[in-house]
Amino acid sequence: MKTLAVLLTPEHWGDVGYWLVFFAGTCMWLLVCAGAAIRSKHNPLKTRWAYVTMNWDIFLIRQIPDLVIYTLWRHVNLNDVLTAMHIPWQFGISGSSGFVGALCVGFSADVLIASGLKTKYVPDALRQWVQERIPELPADKPNGANPQNP
Repeated sequence: MKTLAVLLTPEHWGDVGYWLVFFAGTCMWLLVCAGAAIRSKHNPLKTRWAYVTMNWDIFLIRQIPDLVIYTLWRHVNLNDVLTAMHIPWQFGISGSSGFVGALCVGFSADVLIASGLKTKYVPDALRQWVQERIPELPADKPNGANPQNP
């Protein structure tokens, strides 16, 4: 019986390695949120680990769109997409831009989910759809404050 290590190709091992670094990038955003939460005068949490254990389910749900972003970054060449759309721009980086690129894309993926959808350029229907399905990490709100009407 063959082991998993034998069945995986070098490309698969590369995907695993890049995903681990990408995941570390998404965890950096979680640590940023946790740091803001424990410094808040309105938050009863005292440690970052308490924040993570309290919000692990939201973090897990947010990994689904992050995984989609990772897959697109790793396996779809942006230059091919731009060429197919007849857009004359070409970029020098791709999914093989290295581990630093994976870390940056991982961090950016979570930041885009958190703040990119709050811009006026995103249609309201898309914003509402995402907010219903991908919960935000808790913000710095006074106890008892309504998130819709701070």
